[in-house]
Amino acid sequence: AEWPPWNQTNQQGVQVPVGEYTVEGFLSGNEENYVDTASFYILDYEPPGSPTGPTEGIVNVHYTFCITMPDEPDCGFSIIWDFGDETTTEWMGPYEPGEVVCIDHSWPSRGV
Repeated sequence: AEWPPWNQTNQQGVQVPVGEYTVEGFLSGNEENYVDTASFYILDYEPPGSPTGPTEGIVNVHYTFCITMPDEPDCGFSIIWDFGDETTTEWMGPYEPGEVVCIDHSWPSRGV
């Protein structure tokens, strides 16, 4: 699969640039006011490599697949595995740059 380029746009249709963003929330009630801020980053980094593991197999036999996280400093990566048989994992991670993550899976029927 091809890794798509960064193309996130805002509500006005303008591309959101890569960088750090801070959001501020305000809550008022019961004669008290609360303000909180949070920062997040939009990064444009190299895609991970293709997963390693077999491309064919036998029904109900467990196979191991591994992927190496991109080598981007100061980043934590989370992943979801989609096995093409209507089975996906929950979000897993965060993982460190360069870390190898492996998972086992078996398919219940042929033709996936």
